Amino acid sequence: MDSPGNTEAASFTNDELAALEAYHPYPIRRIGNIQPHGIIIALQANALPETFNIVQVSANTEVGLGEAPSDLLGRSPQALFVEDTLPLQLQQLAAAKTAPAEMLLTSITTGQRFYAQLYSSRQLH
Repeated sequence: MDSPGNTEAASFTNDELAALEAYHPYPIRRIGNIQPHGIIIALQANALPETFNIVQVSANTEVGLGEAPSDLLGRSPQALFVEDTLPLQLQQLAAAKTAPAEMLLTSITTGQRFYAQLYSSRQLH
């Protein structure tokens, strides 16, 4: 992936895309693009246990989340979504205790609902 300050979608190798596709019920049709209604948010686990920061986002976050990409970097994902189960899902995923997780998330700012696929980079290799 690119540097943490990058606000563009992550770049994946063909092997990583194939691994993602293996976990997802729908094939990845357009490599290098996300669906117009999709948003990518990349997180990094912090030194403090059980906390995460946003390190990379797609350029279209303002439409779905009501916030510019640059305003999201460094923030906690819990500050963006209503669901109180998100921290537990992220903890389990980071500890590799679960397979890729699927959940419904609701934006605090816009109220828009998103079907989320949560992956750990360890699950891509």
